[in-house]
Amino acid sequence: MKNILLILLGFYCFEVKGQTCSISASTSTLCKGQSSTLSFSHDLSIGSTVLWTPTAQTSNSINVSPTTTTIYSCTVTDGSNNCTSSVTITVNNLPTVTSTTPGSRCDAGTVNLSASASAGVVNWYSSQTGGT
Repeated sequence: MKNILLILLGFYCFEVKGQTCSISASTSTLCKGQSSTLSFSHDLSIGSTVLWTPTAQTSNSINVSPTTTTIYSCTVTDGSNNCTSSVTITVNNLPTVTSTTPGSRCDAGTVNLSASASAGVVNWYSSQTGGT
């Protein structure tokens, strides 16, 4: 957010502009084991320093793979000015899928499959990946 302060002294008007900065995330909700790219943009001068917490990285863009929900903050400083922005990356546990079909079958025949999940809905596909 940009803050602007106008000061009127006699016939003079001074404008003091505040710094702007923001963080964008490729995704802000993910499952354990997934990652998100965080990008920090700012309007401070070239040569300013950038510092991410809690990672202590110093580039404008970082890749994160948190194991729990984490707040990432980035501060940019150019000597006398600084700007900080934050983003929360929410980490969801992977659901557990359990087969409720007893036994096994190795020869020709029919097998009825059933399963339950700790979260979400179980969908059945005719291929191992990319099913519809």
